[in-house]
Amino acid sequence: MKKLSKLLLIVTLVLVMVVTGCGQKEAEPVETSTSTEAETISSETVASDAEAEASDALEHVNLSWYYIGSEQPDEEAVFAAANEIIKAEINATVDFVRLGWGDYEQKMQLMDAAGEEYDLAFTAGWINNYKNNVESGAYVVLDEMLYEYAPKTMEAHPDNITEGTKIGGHLYGIPGLQVAFRQANLVFNKELVEKYDMLDDIRSIKSLDDVTPLLQTIKDNESDIIPMHISKDWDMFEERPQDSYFHKVVGNMPIYMGYDNKIYSPLDDVINERDNLVNARAVDWMEKGFFHPDAAMGNNSMEEEKKAGRIFMISDVNKPGVEADMLQRYGYEVIAQPLGQSTISTGSITSNMTCVSRTSKNPERAVMLLELMNNNKDLYNIIVFGLEGQHYEKTGENRVEVTNGDGYSGYAWMMGNQFNAYILPAQADDVWEVTKELNAQADSSPDLGFYFDDDPVKTQVANVTAVWEEYNDILHYGILSDYEAMTAERNEKLKQAGIEEVVAEMQAQVDAWK
Repeated sequence: MKKLSKLLLIVTLVLVMVVTGCGQKEAEPVETSTSTEAETISSETVASDAEAEASDALEHVNLSWYYIGSEQPDEEAVFAAANEIIKAEINATVDFVRLGWGDYEQKMQLMDAAGEEYDLAFTAGWINNYKNNVESGAYVVLDEMLYEYAPKTMEAHPDNITEGTKIGGHLYGIPGLQVAFRQANLVFNKELVEKYDMLDDIRSIKSLDDVTPLLQTIKDNESDIIPMHISKDWDMFEERPQDSYFHKVVGNMPIYMGYDNKIYSPLDDVINERDNLVNARAVDWMEKGFFHPDAAMGNNSMEEEKKAGRIFMISDVNKPGVEADMLQRYGYEVIAQPLGQSTISTGSITSNMTCVSRTSKNPERAVMLLELMNNNKDLYNIIVFGLEGQHYEKTGENRVEVTNGDGYSGYAWMMGNQFNAYILPAQADDVWEVTKELNAQADSSPDLGFYFDDDPVKTQVANVTAVWEEYNDILHYGILSDYEAMTAERNEKLKQAGIEEVVAEMQAQVDAWK
């Protein structure tokens, strides 16, 4: 009976592959249950054997997966171990192609323009732009394939996130399963927090204004420490009621959507007044010496200073376990304090997407790989943590401790399902359950699911962005004390650059979308 059941399952799998090879049909995941423990064990055994034989029945293919990152020690050995699982499960071998942070976008754009063959790539709203690539035809429509070949992954995504990633009503990729909301986080060097007994003050922070006395203490007593270096979008650190909350819609452009579905810019008094309050604080902090003297020199992330522990306060996105993540990243303990609005937006859910190239010769198998990466815990943790006994040791069934600080370290947020990640020493046992709860509790931003088509105002968008970038560092770092005159000058240039035309076009699209 077992052999017959096994044979029938294999035949069914082969027939499904033949049928779907001719034309995919959307299939909803179906859950089955058994009545006894013995039947469950037997079913799992049959399924395991059938999967192995079904993998053998698939023709072997080579896949390529492009991602962004820095070179890691032992990465070839790690990917070889990952490929052992991939080959056994879906009979594929994957070439994980890493491109550097400074090269990724340009190289991927050139590859797409030239029609070079590849299978999977990391894309986002902030790099290798997801929307632009979809509009240029770089990616395959995955509406049916995702439900056919990645049903568990699709079932794990809440409906608002799945719908929010659609462009023109179609799915072109899937976001990573991880923290979906965005909320700002202030991160403080724990050693200095304890030295100056600041913990209670940090836990009572409601605004960046509350941080000034803490930074002053560091400036007065720690000559080798830079008091702070945080994100330039300072308004994200302010928590506001919905009627006064404005969400930036597109990248590095000062245009916002309110919950009233209206579009705002710095030419509106409510935004201009807010800008001037932020700029006044920046001048105050500059005069007090809180910034690194080179902070305003271009896009300076101060990454080396962060790694060396030479900055007291930095910023990051809020998520459960962020303190453990920072310890792994920088090698010292921190205290994190979330601040500002917690929202799920188009930008947050498309900050980490994986798409299938239109040039892929095996798009179905590429989607099978996405399903595997999102659901095979062993595979995912190899990609994230490396090799057990060499890069980490297991300290419990689901807990690990990194043993080689200079060894391999993957990007947990970039590929697959972070809810399958092993738990680090400083993380709580329920870190992933809490993350899911916070995702569910976060507000949907007013722009969730909206994608601005800038074709009608492409020139104005470029000009507005250029003006914003011209003034952003000057105002953000308080370089000129007469910030009100500088803000007025900036706003006049934004008007000349065509920001009113951009606002009008976006408002028309929002009205049609809503």
